[in-house]
Amino acid sequence: MNMDLSIRDLIKNMEWKHSDKEELIDFWKTKAIKAALPQRGIPFFRSLVDAAELNDDFRAEMANPFVGDAKVDARTLFVWAQGKGVNPENPKYTTLGSIMIPTISSFGVDDARFTAALIVKYKLIVDPEQRQRFIARFQVPVIGGDSAAKGIAVGPDFSWSGSNDELELQKLFRPDPLDWDIGFLTRAITAASGVCRIEINGAPGGTGFLISPDLVVTNYHVLGKTDAEIDATAPNVKLRFGALTNEAAQEDEGQLAELDAASPVLSRSPVEKHDFVVLRTDTSKCLGLKPVALQKAVPAQDSSISVIHHSGGQAMRLQFSPRGVSTIMVPQGKLQYASRTTGGSSGSPCFNDDFAVIAIHHAARSTLWGVAGEGILISALYEDEQVKQYLDGGQ
Repeated sequence: MNMDLSIRDLIKNMEWKHSDKEELIDFWKTKAIKAALPQRGIPFFRSLVDAAELNDDFRAEMANPFVGDAKVDARTLFVWAQGKGVNPENPKYTTLGSIMIPTISSFGVDDARFTAALIVKYKLIVDPEQRQRFIARFQVPVIGGDSAAKGIAVGPDFSWSGSNDELELQKLFRPDPLDWDIGFLTRAITAASGVCRIEINGAPGGTGFLISPDLVVTNYHVLGKTDAEIDATAPNVKLRFGALTNEAAQEDEGQLAELDAASPVLSRSPVEKHDFVVLRTDTSKCLGLKPVALQKAVPAQDSSISVIHHSGGQAMRLQFSPRGVSTIMVPQGKLQYASRTTGGSSGSPCFNDDFAVIAIHHAARSTLWGVAGEGILISALYEDEQVKQYLDGGQ
C-alpha cells in the first residue's frame, strides 16, 4: 500500500493545536449530552467506538473507560485515539480518523463540515487515494497550491497595476496549513458547497458559484466568445458539485446539475465589459448545497482575498492571499490581486475574510514573483438593474 505520510508527518499531525483539540472535545461532549435516549451520555461514546474499524485489543482497551462525565469521557476518547497513531486494523486511517469518520454523515451539515475540516487539516486519512475521495465528497478545498508555474495565461489579457517590489510582496506568505484556524477552514468548506466545476461536453471548462438555489454565475468567456457560441454551448454544460450529505452520490464524482432547457442563460455581459453570465439550473436533486453570500460594497485595498477554484479541473483549491488585494479599479469594475501560487480558474468566486464574494476571477498571468490575478467586482454588477434582480435573489 502506497502511503504518502512520512514519520515526520505523522508526528506533526499528532501535535494538535490546543484550541482545535478542545473544540473537538467540546463538540463530542455536547453531542453526548444532547443525544436522544438511549444514546445519551456513555452510550454515545461507546457508539463511536463500536462504529470504528478496530482490532480486538483496541476494543478491549475501550471496553469500559467512560465514567459518565461527558467532557471527561470526550477527553479520554480523544487522548486514547490520538495516541494510537495509525490504525493497525486499517492503516489507511489513523485511529482517531477511524473514530471520527463513520458517524460524520449522521451529523447535521454544519457539524459534518466542522468534522471534515479537522480530518483534513490533521491528515487523519493516511492513504492518499482515500483522502482525495473524502476531500472530493466534502468539498474541502486544498489550502494553497503548487508554486506558480511559468507561462500561466488564463482569461483575457490585462496590465498589472500593482507593485512588483519583492519585499513588499513578502506579505503574501501564509503559515503551514496546520496553523490555520479551524473556524476559517470550516467557513471555507461551507463556502465551497456553493462552488461547482463547469463541464462542457464532459471536459472541465471553468468554475462557477451558486447565488441562489437555481442560479449560477461564471465568466462569459468560459462558455464562448460570442452570444451565438454561448447559446450553442449551453445545452452541453453540466455543473458538478460536491456530495456532502447525498449518500447516493459517488464520493469522487459529486452531484451533477444541468442547465434549464428553456432558458439556460438569464443575463450576460461580454468580456470587454464585465465578463459574466447568469445561468439557470436545477439543483433540486442535489443535497447539501448552499448559495454564497455576496458583498455589495467595494472591498478595501490591501484586504485579504481567498479564491476557491477548480484549476484545470483538478481538486478544489483555496488560494489565500493576506492583504492580496492590490488595486481597486471602480470605474472599470475590476480589482487586481497577487498570489504566490497558481491562479484560480475562470469564473471562480473571490471571497473576503467573512467568505462573502467580492469578485469573479476572470484572468491570471505569471510574474517573476508569482501570479497576478484580475477579477470583476460584484459591486459593479449591482450597478446594472437587470443583473441586480438576480443577485438580490442570492442574498
